[in-house]
Amino acid sequence: YDTEIDRSRRSAIKKIMERDDTAAKTLVLCVSDIISLSANISETSSNKTSSADTQKVAIIELTDGWYAVKAQLDPPLLAVLKNGRLTVGQKIILHGAELVGSPDACTPLEAPESLMLKKTQQNHIYHHVH
Repeated sequence: YDTEIDRSRRSAIKKIMERDDTAAKTLVLCVSDIISLSANISETSSNKTSSADTQKVAIIELTDGWYAVKAQLDPPLLAVLKNGRLTVGQKIILHGAELVGSPDACTPLEAPESLMLKKTQQNHIYHHVH
């Protein structure tokens, strides 16, 4: 309360979810939960309007120490997770992410279940911090 209200400082995740900052900037976040190692995510590609591709991905929860957000892992970090080298409590560096799942701004405590960070097409966003 003191930090957010009295000092007018907001967490990185809160600023991103409220659409006051970009998810593409470099962030260091802590893994707070491993939600799913094989969630099915449906995506429609821009050149295929009638069919959807389903791929298996891992979903984790990341925190900045104040709030949490789900994140879909890219293939390199998925391999690190499957090897058991990425666990709860470790930090990762994100760069070039996007917030997907809702076009609307929301507070972290009112975020829809579908809201998560995801890599953009051009960048690998997650790097394991040793």
